[in-house]
Parts: sequence; structure tokens; C-alpha cells
Amino acid sequence: MSPTKFQVDKLSLSWASELVRSLEHHQNKVIENEIPRAFRSFIVSPSLEQAVSLFSDPLRRKKSEIPVADVSADVEDFGMLAAVAQLTNAQLPAIRVGLRTVPLLPPKGSLTSLSANELFSSKSEAILRDLTSTGMNDAVVFRPALLVRRLFFNGLKRFLAIRVAGVRWAQSNFEDRTLSFQVETAHFAAGAGSGGGGGGGGRSSPGLPSMQEWTIHTSGTGYSIYYSAQYGIRSKPTYLNGPTTPVQVYLPIGRVVLAANAGPGGKPLWDHSFIDVPSPTPVYYTKAF
Repeated sequence: MSPTKFQVDKLSLSWASELVRSLEHHQNKVIENEIPRAFRSFIVSPSLEQAVSLFSDPLRRKKSEIPVADVSADVEDFGMLAAVAQLTNAQLPAIRVGLRTVPLLPPKGSLTSLSANELFSSKSEAILRDLTSTGMNDAVVFRPALLVRRLFFNGLKRFLAIRVAGVRWAQSNFEDRTLSFQVETAHFAAGAGSGGGGGGGGRSSPGLPSMQEWTIHTSGTGYSIYYSAQYGIRSKPTYLNGPTTPVQVYLPIGRVVLAANAGPGGKPLWDHSFIDVPSPTPVYYTKAF
């Protein structure tokens, strides 16, 4: 029997909307109360790391219902970007992907490697430009913080609705022999298929399904494949697998966008379409690279 078609139900949309409202409210509180304390202390990463971890508190409380490790890291880094923008009047980075403008996140851990004195200074926007440089400067733009925050949370709402509905769908189809899933404990940081740092279906692992195996077909050959979430693209995206074409990868449940090292000098070139994961037919063809 073939798996049922995946769709996002009203309950999942409502659940995601409520959670994102909580995350927005919590972000404002942390920026107003906790980040200034770290700033005034002029201390390097320990105090900043403590404050940054607070951004994802509402999300981590949901970890028994859905996998959140990857989303928590993104929410924390974006919270730090929002704090820098609010306290220094800096604009925030974004990247053009086709007709869309998507918030741009720095490499994981790069913000807390700096001191509060460095981040919250008159040079903050220049620091953010350096951290989010992609080597494809024509695609990177800086926009008002309120606009970028709205883009981030609107995208996060849809991503989380797909995540919670998708986890339930994957659980109901976990034993289907035509599908393959991994759980969060299997190696969420790399999320790769065979040869990429986390292969295997992970069917015997305990926990909630967090990834689905996909086959990616590209127009060219020999590329490495990367991904980011729809609500925020990393300037150093997560490696999945290679070489193409085709190539097996494990994509996180949610809405994602793919890239390949097909740009000038091997820089990431992003596809123009988002992919909703999971799917009863996990195969994707891209014409972007």
C-alpha cells in the first residue's frame, strides 16, 4: 500500500503560529533584558552564550513533540542578529534566492566567538557583513531589521507547521519499505546520506523521525549538495552529500532550499524552489545547477 499524500493540517498550523508568537515575544524580552547585561560586562563568549541560549527556550520545551536541535541553533543565531541590529541600529543581512529575499545567518558559533564589546559597537554592521559574506556579493543585501525579522518569523511559522505535521506523517509511514527516515540522534548536524556523514535509514534508532531520504537529480554532474531552511540561509550551508548526479541525501523535515558548489569558484549556488519534506515521492529535479 502506497503512503498517503502529505499535507499540513489546521491543527499543525495553529500549533506553529502559537509557538512562533512565543518565540517572537521571548526574543524581545531577551534583547531588552539579557543581552544588555552581557554587553555591559564586556566579557567574551561565556556570558553571550548564556544569553543567546535563552532565545530558543520556548522551542526546546517542545522537544518531546518534535525534533528541535537544528531549529534551536538557527533561532539563537537570528536572535543575536536581531539584538545587534536593535542595539546598534544596524541593518540585517539577507540573500536573494530567485524572486525571494531570505534572511542570511552566519556560520554556527561565529557570533558567540566575538566579545560583546565587538558585536555591540559602531562597527557592528561591518562585522555582520564579514560574517555573512558568501563570495557572491550580488546576491547579498542588507535590509531594515524589522523587515528581516518579519521574513524570518513568517518563514519559521510555515517551517514548524510542516515539521510537526511531517513528523506525525513520518511516524505513520515509518515502516513503509519504500521510504527511509532518520531520527534526530542520528546526526542532525550533517544530515547526509551515504558518504556524507550520517547514512543509513536509522529505522532501529529510538526517537522521533527528523529526516527523510531523498534522491536529488542535477543538470550538471560532480557537485556537492547543501541545504538551509526556508526561514534563514546559512552563509556556510550544511553539507549533505556528493557527488551528483543523482545523489542520495537526508533532508530535515520542514521546508528547505538546496544549493550546490556550482557558483564561481565553487561557491554555493541556490535553487530557486523550496522543497517540502516529507513526501511520499522523495525525488527532486533541479535546473538551477
